[in-house]
Amino acid sequence: MGFWKRLLTTSDFSEDQIGDLQALVFTDPTVSISRFPTFFERGVSTQITFDYSANVGDDTFTSGQILNSNTTVEEDNVGALGVHTTTGLLNSVRRKYKAIFTQQGTKTSTTATSTAITPQYVGVSEDETFNNSTYANINNKLDKFLSTSNFIQSNNAPGNDLANSTIGFPAVNQYIYFISKNNNLVVYDQTNLPMNMTTEFAQTTINVKLANGTFQQMYQYRSVKTKDFSTETGGEIGYKLASA
Repeated sequence: MGFWKRLLTTSDFSEDQIGDLQALVFTDPTVSISRFPTFFERGVSTQITFDYSANVGDDTFTSGQILNSNTTVEEDNVGALGVHTTTGLLNSVRRKYKAIFTQQGTKTSTTATSTAITPQYVGVSEDETFNNSTYANINNKLDKFLSTSNFIQSNNAPGNDLANSTIGFPAVNQYIYFISKNNNLVVYDQTNLPMNMTTEFAQTTINVKLANGTFQQMYQYRSVKTKDFSTETGGEIGYKLASA
């Protein structure tokens, strides 16, 4: 006596059951995008490169696009692997990679952002203010740094690391300066003692020029009087800028 085997067809399964079966054997495609550099100085003309790729899995790649933050197409008909380059950037830029596949349809990557960071400054100077300073002047007189931190202390700004994360300021009849992108902060000395922000240090709102000549509003924290630390051990006293 013979044995008969019947092959199963899609009509033997519901749509949900077919989807469950496909999930067991079908590898979904994925897309990704990365950027270089991850951050740069605001106002400095910068070239950003975005590396994008599509892992097709068990699907078939059809086409791809590079989108900006407004979902406008920046580059059309790109492949499953490539580089998108943007030049002359002065401010933050973000891109997405969108790929279309035969079975899974549209897949969009997460956003890759290259962040423009406003330069901040620390140091000592005889200048009474840096309001309306040119880019060349403030960079010549103070130490510039780029940081996403809200504070200015030895772990994110230039200068010798003294006690309690303070920065050493080698003042000789000069003012102590913090030029920050954040307001309403407090200066602390190396004993972690908060300074009086009226009689010892003062905060003022200033404008300084970026590299491209545009003005940027900043917050100047300056010692009320000039300081002379030449007789101190190491010739420095430590200060940091943090929240109250």
